Amino acid sequence: MNSLRKNQSGYALITVLLIIAIIGVVTPPIISNIINSTQQFKRSEENIQLEKLREMGINYMENSLQHIVNNSEPPTGLEQYKTELESKLYQFVPELGLRKEMKEDAHAFRLIVESVEIEGNDLKITYRVTPTLNGIFEESNSSVEEKIIKIRKVS
Repeated sequence: MNSLRKNQSGYALITVLLIIAIIGVVTPPIISNIINSTQQFKRSEENIQLEKLREMGINYMENSLQHIVNNSEPPTGLEQYKTELESKLYQFVPELGLRKEMKEDAHAFRLIVESVEIEGNDLKITYRVTPTLNGIFEESNSSVEEKIIKIRKVS
């Protein structure tokens, strides 16, 4: 038994300590990369969802405009038609998605009609679309859109 003890030079201890040191040096960068990849994936997913919500807001506004124009009387004067369209727009599309009981993880968009202008025989409607994923509407996510409505008959 004494011969076994004399034969050990401590190589096993050095090997174990070396392996622990290598694992200690290599592990933090790997874990950091995994965490960064997860965060980047989450940000990318949020950006895609915000873009889709913005597109939904644009589609909603264009369908609303189409509905309002189709259900309006034929214009007799451009200024009168503009006034009627403005009042219907402000009633029809005030601020979609704003609810007092909106949850923190609510996916919604807000539409705000900014202006209705006459350009020749056309009406130009400018509106703002602001999507949200958390119920907080941030201006950094909003975009200003325009829609031109061609007026056929103006007396």
